Amino acid sequence: MPRMEVLDTTFTTPPPGNNLEAFREGSGENFTFRGENGENFTYMQGGLTEEGCAISAVFLGLIGFFGVFNNMAVLTVMAMNKQLRTPLNALLINLAISDLGISIVGCPLSLIASVSRGWTFGSTACVGYAFLMSLFGITSITTLTALSFERFLIITRPWKTSELTHGGARLIIAGVWTYSALTTTPPLYGWGGFGVEGPGISCSVDWETRSLTNTSYIMFLFLFGLFLPLAVMFFSYSNIIITLKQHGDCGLQARVARSEKRIAAMVFIMILTFLMAWSPYAVMSCIMAFGDPNYVTPEAAVVPAVFAKSSCLYNPIIYVGLNTQFRTAWWRLLCCKDRWEDEKRLAQPTEKVSLTIFTENSPQVKDA
Repeated sequence: MPRMEVLDTTFTTPPPGNNLEAFREGSGENFTFRGENGENFTYMQGGLTEEGCAISAVFLGLIGFFGVFNNMAVLTVMAMNKQLRTPLNALLINLAISDLGISIVGCPLSLIASVSRGWTFGSTACVGYAFLMSLFGITSITTLTALSFERFLIITRPWKTSELTHGGARLIIAGVWTYSALTTTPPLYGWGGFGVEGPGISCSVDWETRSLTNTSYIMFLFLFGLFLPLAVMFFSYSNIIITLKQHGDCGLQARVARSEKRIAAMVFIMILTFLMAWSPYAVMSCIMAFGDPNYVTPEAAVVPAVFAKSSCLYNPIIYVGLNTQFRTAWWRLLCCKDRWEDEKRLAQPTEKVSLTIFTENSPQVKDA
């Protein structure tokens, strides 16, 4: 495996050490320092302001705290309630794990870098950070894709598709992590690269280097890490909505109309929050990779990067808000007995699990 180097690492203060050779690069105001291991560090005089670093640190702290809390709540409730350990919920557990990884890895290091006004952890940590953030991010997107396609099969053709089994769920999860690893590991082997991005408070894919290997990997990453998952989710969700509208309030839909509306609402909100969190970052990355990077100021670069990390917050909130059984288990965990009894009464009889209504009600329709 070739040795990975982080090139043009951005600092808002010169990196410490007595073995750094400083030299002026070009006619701009940036200074590049060469480390004793050969890596280059760029001192960026026009970096993020002190106020900008402080604001970034506050938001990163909030995202990290609530990201850990929300996703740990999902994992705790799932672990303490056997009735929630369904094959479908295994995919949601996988989603919570990847979102938890973003919260634990991404936010603390970026927060410290914001306070320090620059990445101070070195090139190896930068590569590890960038790889893990890419891996967790692609895993979250791919899990949502697998979940949406599974819902498409169950809801649009309930009698032609077998229910998801525990073995099937484990196979899907293994496939999700394999797909994510295949998508994000190429920079470790020399195809593409990782480096400090924006004003220097986080690391990611090297969007700026204009070379054949780097540009081709960025195109590969956009295709398989963003456009393909989005296409599958759009196809799945649009067909789900069309199916629900076609049946109206008769037949199968009359029995589970309330749950169907919750599914439609959940699907719409998941799509909306996903696009809300990641679209600004995707647009910025495209400009950095294929446009004029000078259009992206330090302030313009940091906002999408921080906002993308907020994606780890939303899925647990959506799931808890629209899944009565999970919410009931959550109140029970908090020992809110009266609230739990109210939720339990509301959960009967039509909403056993809001995500699996067709699977659980289909046999009743068959026998009718």
